[in-house]
Amino acid sequence: MNRSIVLRHFFAHCSTAARRALPDNALFTAERGERCVPLMPCWPELLSDFADLGPVALVSQNAFAQFARCVPEVEFAPVPGGTEVVELGSTFIADTAEWAHALAVEEPVPGGCLFSLQFFGADGAGLWKLLLTRDAQLEHFAGMVRHYASGAFPPEGRACPASTPNRLAELQRRGCALAQEVARETITSTLLAARREERALSVTVGRGGLSLSGTLVPRCLERCPCAVHAYDRDAEFHLATRETFRVWRVRERGASALEILDAGGALVARIAGLATE
Repeated sequence: MNRSIVLRHFFAHCSTAARRALPDNALFTAERGERCVPLMPCWPELLSDFADLGPVALVSQNAFAQFARCVPEVEFAPVPGGTEVVELGSTFIADTAEWAHALAVEEPVPGGCLFSLQFFGADGAGLWKLLLTRDAQLEHFAGMVRHYASGAFPPEGRACPASTPNRLAELQRRGCALAQEVARETITSTLLAARREERALSVTVGRGGLSLSGTLVPRCLERCPCAVHAYDRDAEFHLATRETFRVWRVRERGASALEILDAGGALVARIAGLATE
């Protein structure tokens, strides 16, 4: 579970309101102090109950990046003929076949508690999460957790073969006129320029069959030796710069974008809406 979302103070529920939101008889405590309840993998039923939670934030993540986007309400719908689902009010898409287990999580933060529903792959890696805002329906969340609590400890993660397409090979075939590797520092300079010009960027973060896209005007930018955060009131992008990755500038239909690839050549994040060269 990742604590890098710096907007989490917008979502904290006060301690009094949050008391006993998670059932004590189904709890276990994670290594960093979060209280967790494993949920039954009833994905269609669970997703349909999200509609009554009210305003939340959807968070897509992988080992390198996170993107969080606030939405007033969520409504998931299945893609006909497959195991994919889409959230109708955003650009979130995911393949439920990649989900191994889910947890309801209560994280203590200054002034209260942060509540979320978190989904994991078979390798134990976090895929995405749904964060409750202060205006979300905490009583409905608590009722959902009690209804779907599995009473079993989450399974151990296991090694899984990589299934993400190799984006690097595709970019190399395009030639330098359409795709060119650039310095990692290009990401920070792009975010700084967008903040200075108050220009909207389109950010996408995903893993495998899951992705979330949204608009971000990086009004606030925080940098440290191991990460960079860019956020506005409704969205946040986080990139772990200590990880090994490559950055490519890609030109398509007269526009440019930065694509961030992991060491194996898989696409992990994309930033579009770059200034005209």
